[in-house]
Amino acid sequence: MTAPKAGPAGRGGNSVGLYICADLDCSLYVRGRKKAAPGGRMEESLTVEQQIERLRGNLDAFVERVFH
Repeated sequence: MTAPKAGPAGRGGNSVGLYICADLDCSLYVRGRKKAAPGGRMEESLTVEQQIERLRGNLDAFVERVFH
């Protein structure tokens, strides 16, 4: 996903990007409520809670970069 930066930077063509789930169901995949196609998700050693926190942190950082 890409978004133009806010203000003069965005009007100048600057943008930020983040890799996310193609169907925007990232939180469902992390919580195990939706299964990815084979090869869609790698095995992780993080707990579900840690994965949720990482997802939230990545989204927060993306929004922060858009507005600053």
